[in-house]
Amino acid sequence: MASRLWRFLTTDVSELFSGEVITNTADAAGAVFELAEVLQTQGPKVQDLAPLVGQLDTLLDALNSPLAEIVEKSVPFVPIATSLLKFYLEQSKQPLTLEKCVAIVSQSAYLESFKKFLADDAVLEQIGKTSASDALKVKTKQLGDLEISEEEARRTVTKFPVCKLAKHFGDVLKARLQQAGLEETAAQILIERVAWQTPRYMNQVWAASTEAVKHLGQPTFDAWRQEQAKYQSIADYLVEKIEPGPQKSVFNEGDLTFCDIYVPLEVKLLDEKGQPLQDTPPRDLENWVTESLFQTDSLEILFIQGEAGRGKSVFCRMFADWVREILFPAYVPILIPLRSLKVLETTLTETLANALENYDFVSSDTGWLTDDNTRFLFLLDGFDELLLEGRDSGGLKEFLPQVVQFQRNCHHRFLITGRPLSLQGIERVITQAKDDLQRAELQPMSDPLREIWYQQWADKFGQDETEGLKQFLEACPKDVQYGLAREPLLLYLLGRMHRKGRLKAEMFEGTDGTEAKVVIYDEVVRWVIEEQRQNENVRQVGLEPEDLRQA
Repeated sequence: MASRLWRFLTTDVSELFSGEVITNTADAAGAVFELAEVLQTQGPKVQDLAPLVGQLDTLLDALNSPLAEIVEKSVPFVPIATSLLKFYLEQSKQPLTLEKCVAIVSQSAYLESFKKFLADDAVLEQIGKTSASDALKVKTKQLGDLEISEEEARRTVTKFPVCKLAKHFGDVLKARLQQAGLEETAAQILIERVAWQTPRYMNQVWAASTEAVKHLGQPTFDAWRQEQAKYQSIADYLVEKIEPGPQKSVFNEGDLTFCDIYVPLEVKLLDEKGQPLQDTPPRDLENWVTESLFQTDSLEILFIQGEAGRGKSVFCRMFADWVREILFPAYVPILIPLRSLKVLETTLTETLANALENYDFVSSDTGWLTDDNTRFLFLLDGFDELLLEGRDSGGLKEFLPQVVQFQRNCHHRFLITGRPLSLQGIERVITQAKDDLQRAELQPMSDPLREIWYQQWADKFGQDETEGLKQFLEACPKDVQYGLAREPLLLYLLGRMHRKGRLKAEMFEGTDGTEAKVVIYDEVVRWVIEEQRQNENVRQVGLEPEDLRQA
């Protein structure tokens, strides 16, 4: 039997307290805050609850207030749910159906999740001061009339981010955020984060409401504690493996990190044959990937190819941390350098589990990939570096179909990067998977992007050094100016070697473009051996630097 989201509670409370006069003496948002205060200070066994409950259309009426009030008043939304469940049970002497439990719990958990993200000062500054319009108040009020069946209630518990209630809640919240001043994309990202965080608070309510929900078989405190351990393991992974990435030193420069000189990259979208789409301008890579992740009608694998030194690995490192900071938990970023895979298992599930075997959220949970309330973004970097002896194309011929098949049957997403040269010989595999791939190719730095890079270089090493680097590059043959000096890795190497006095314009006198490249590569190899790896190489192979360079 279906139950309305809030009307059942309003009706039943009225019957339980027939002597009470229920009047709308305050605005609905204020009634939510007052209800929380009464429950917090006096508990659920009070007559004061009846008038307050009767004034509400849903708990989401709280969204009608200036949103800053939700943070300022520190409204404890999870205790509202636990107290109302207890209150209903004690007053009615009847166990609640799953539909009624979910109706209360989902609203409280959703608001608790929203409060977590609303605590961001920058967000509050932008959207925290205005009240909802009358039209939005009507839209929020209509949520109270939503009907939820037992089947939908079970789906809400097991698959909240994609359930009916999440969609309706999200529609109202998105409209509220946009009316308050948030632009559409930012609002969409925020409601996705809220939805994917909500199950954690729902389970917290179940665990704290054992008496009220024991007949429904909802998670016990022990089960909730195990789930918290899983979430903590994911948090540990993000802190240990993802967050430090942008702050790592570039080569051995202790005071220069990747985030100091990283600039956004551009891609050209490709067709199934790997040819650029006609009349399609280059796209900002990060924007393109983000848009793809939130396209509800498409779950293709993002397949990004690029020449050596064009920034694939650094992008994966930077974007993974951006996802951690901006999109989590709508997506949990998992970064796997494919060169670290020593064995390609028969299934992708086994391959991924082996790569992450040191983390409890994988090793202690065989169903970590089938949990519909957790969604991963796997960044698989370097398909050309699969270390699989005896396999054609370095293992990509076997690996790519695994990923394609897995993506078709899951809610997680995959982004794969690598050099285009390794695609030779597997064109048929690529063609067969064309409907499952969105292909793109990294482009050399454009003039505007390189200017951003120059400014960042100047911030670290001074304007004089940067101007000297520009003059040096302008004196180089065109193949260097418009080729090597537009590859992120080589541009950094050119900048560092110029800073150290290893490259000078006179080195290229009388040379053409090809000869200039040879001069640069030779000097780079010499520098890498002498400055970066001298001690290690001498120790391992017993060669002096010059001997090693000639080798």
